[in-house]
Amino acid sequence: MNRRRIDWLLFLLITIWYCGIFFNLILLIYPPLVYTFPLVNLLYSLVCHQNPEKLITIYSGHTLVCARCTGIYSGVLLMSLISLIEPKINIESRKLFYISVIILLFDVLMTTFKIYDYSKLVAFTTGIFFGGVMFLYFRSALYKLFIITEAH
Repeated sequence: MNRRRIDWLLFLLITIWYCGIFFNLILLIYPPLVYTFPLVNLLYSLVCHQNPEKLITIYSGHTLVCARCTGIYSGVLLMSLISLIEPKINIESRKLFYISVIILLFDVLMTTFKIYDYSKLVAFTTGIFFGGVMFLYFRSALYKLFIITEAH
């Protein structure tokens, strides 16, 4: 499997997962899907606490994950799209990873210990940065896995 195929496959899978975050809004457009809601909600509850105060509200629906997780998945999707346009983007150093983790943890700890109030915008923003960086590391690992596998 070559790198372009991996990039396209990742983009497709990430896009499908990302759309599921907005399942409540999809139900407004196509109500017969309501029967699948318990399963979809369960899937997203496995990756997020789904605290109602931290969900992003859009029209009369809300996301199935919190603002931070929505940001993380948005960053993953955005970087996945950017990688299709500019496939040579790569990360070798772990420095960016550590910076993104520190920023994310700083926000989590500050809100947990009530040093400042939880902000959906801040959580979403720190999530985007972390998600974008994590995508690049994940993609790099997949490249190495499939290149090693192809050689044997």
